[in-house]
Amino acid sequence: MLIPVYQRAYLWGEEQCQRLWDDIVSAGRRGEGTHFTGSVVMVLDGTPDFSGVTKVLVIDGQQRITTLTLLLVALAEFARDTLTRSRTSRLRKSREVATWSRRTRRATITIA
Repeated sequence: MLIPVYQRAYLWGEEQCQRLWDDIVSAGRRGEGTHFTGSVVMVLDGTPDFSGVTKVLVIDGQQRITTLTLLLVALAEFARDTLTRSRTSRLRKSREVATWSRRTRRATITIA
């Protein structure tokens, strides 16, 4: 996944990040299994990289994808620094699966 050079730079500040975090926490407290963060538009570049994988360009959704990636990195660092060894081991054994439905044209991330 690549951000094309013509896309704007990452601009989200604390206010936008806090709003996204609050939305995710609220959905979790309500027991919702899903949360719609907005549409993401990606296109295949059409040219494979050196390993033969075709690049995917992010056209819309870059700010949210970047923020969620930073959030996941922060959560991983928090877990590494604060959780006991056994709890960390259980988290590592869990499986995160991303699937794409051609029928609904939606991606779903499942943590099992």
